[in-house]
Amino acid sequence: MNLKNYYWYFDSELSDKICDDIIEYVKSTKEKERAKIGSGTYAKEKYQDLKRQRNSEVCWIDEPWLYEILNPYIHTANINANWNFNWEWNEVAQFTHYKKGQFYNWHQDDWGGEKYVSKDEHPNSNLATEHKGYVGRVRKLSSIIQLTDPKKYSGGELEFFFPSGRPDKKLATRICKEFKPRGSIVIFPSFLLHRIKKVTRGERNSVVCWSLGQPWQ
Repeated sequence: MNLKNYYWYFDSELSDKICDDIIEYVKSTKEKERAKIGSGTYAKEKYQDLKRQRNSEVCWIDEPWLYEILNPYIHTANINANWNFNWEWNEVAQFTHYKKGQFYNWHQDDWGGEKYVSKDEHPNSNLATEHKGYVGRVRKLSSIIQLTDPKKYSGGELEFFFPSGRPDKKLATRICKEFKPRGSIVIFPSFLLHRIKKVTRGERNSVVCWSLGQPWQ
């Protein structure tokens, strides 16, 4: 897919109060768990391999008020960036906490375009789910909310990897500097390769959400 806009951002869009409320909600109601990749289970010895790819803590937020905040930005980005994906559903949002030394290496959110499948029919699949709204759908758009004041941490940059448009067709990376201010939101196609660089000082919090739709629409 040839993109004119690789990502769309909203600079410092959410207030400090909204960011604080999200963090306090997580602190008061949720227990963080070790981040993994996909919905499958991991044997204890496999976590060491996982930590070379991803090292952070997460918990899940399935609250209508969060989607009410985020969905208008997803719709606006989808139109303004001229992606025009047909999406129907949001996955449960993920609160992600990075401590010093933690990171998420290069990855794509769309599982290579693979669809979610029913856990009853495919119990051993890494994309098996009990959520009926996910089955048969793929991740179309990824959204990230920046919750932390950039003065409180170093490193932890969101970096994209995409064609540079140069005649030699070499690939280029770009730090998403627009995402740095607190309350900023960045939205991008879920197939776009990206990473969170290692946090070198302090701690970084964010919310990630994925919008789902039928393949090829």
